[in-house]
Amino acid sequence: MYMSYKKKNTELIQVILCFFASLFLLEPTCLPYVTSIEKFYNVISIAVCAAILLLYLWYNKISRIILLISIYYFYQIAMTWYNSGNLKGILLLSIKFIAICMFIEIGLNLKNKFIVINSLMTVLEIYIYINLLTILIYPNGMYVTVSTDNANNWFLGYKNQMINFILPAIGLCLFNYYCNDKFAYKKLRTGCILVCGCLTTILMWSGASLVLLAILIVYVLLAKKLPTKIFNFRNFLIVNIILTVSIVLFRIQNIFSFLIVDILHKDITLTGRIYIWDKVLKYIYERPLVGYGVESYSYRCIKMRSIAPLTYYDYYGALHGHCRFLEVMYRGGIILLIIYLLILIYSCRDLMRHKNSMQAKIISITIFAYLTGMITEWYDYSPMFFALLVLGYNIQRFLNESSKSKEVTERVS
Repeated sequence: MYMSYKKKNTELIQVILCFFASLFLLEPTCLPYVTSIEKFYNVISIAVCAAILLLYLWYNKISRIILLISIYYFYQIAMTWYNSGNLKGILLLSIKFIAICMFIEIGLNLKNKFIVINSLMTVLEIYIYINLLTILIYPNGMYVTVSTDNANNWFLGYKNQMINFILPAIGLCLFNYYCNDKFAYKKLRTGCILVCGCLTTILMWSGASLVLLAILIVYVLLAKKLPTKIFNFRNFLIVNIILTVSIVLFRIQNIFSFLIVDILHKDITLTGRIYIWDKVLKYIYERPLVGYGVESYSYRCIKMRSIAPLTYYDYYGALHGHCRFLEVMYRGGIILLIIYLLILIYSCRDLMRHKNSMQAKIISITIFAYLTGMITEWYDYSPMFFALLVLGYNIQRFLNESSKSKEVTERVS
């Protein structure tokens, strides 16, 4: 009896610590703009990241995917320093994003491997509910940022960037639902986050985000009927690369003008993105091997101001390449692109081994939806993107976990 009490007490402490860590790893986008505690928050965040790093090195053998993600960010830091870029910005992002990935693998050492996943998921849920509330209270926006000329920013930032929280929250909710016993409250929880995520995206009318959520929801509804020989992460990745090349380089979007113009109410230039891509490609051709590192917003704007014929997007729309593959090459050239592709391949390898499991299908389609959005967006603050790839890389260890985490899951919920 004493051992049972001690076990429950230990798990409760783990749940509390993991939830606390998740709060400081997943920073709400509004924090620097609406509060005065950002410096304090950053200090605690760095302390949490340092603790995670020490725990990881103490208890874990560095996995290949964590090593590659670390190299990916260290290379960006090196190139940013070499080019006198925004070193502070990339350092803070790198530390947090690597720490989140390590945090997930640390969780695999716990008795209940889902404690870390549940803590991240719970924080994401809370943020989404708060964000929806701020949208309803402040329909005209909460604050203005350097990259927007209006107040269309809320708790989770600008409307196109909210998907960085909504998509992984839904993906983790569905993953948790299929990994553990399907209790009635889990159906309710998953349903609530789906409704709130969709309602938020509809109220903001972010066309790209609506497409991503549609991809995820439709696939999950049909997943058990779709053949895994066709619908698997390897094919999803191939399709994403083909679409990126076709849209960014060959501009096949002209064929789908009815969808872009009539349904999503966007112009055929994808709101000026084709001009941005042309400019970014020009810079990539000038330095294809090593790239430019991460530049400050002000300097990046100066470089992109000659984009024609638009004037609005000369300043406000060219803070990044509006395409993941292009921005990766702009920042680190072919070298960084190869590292990025290796990360995707390693995650793909393990997801393919378990492609018939519902859990692998959910992670695969969530990453694919994310990658689809990245064809036309950069998503600079995307704390859960690489974390989902790490989850895919470790999918087998989660599949082997039994429903013994049920009590802890209920406690976190």
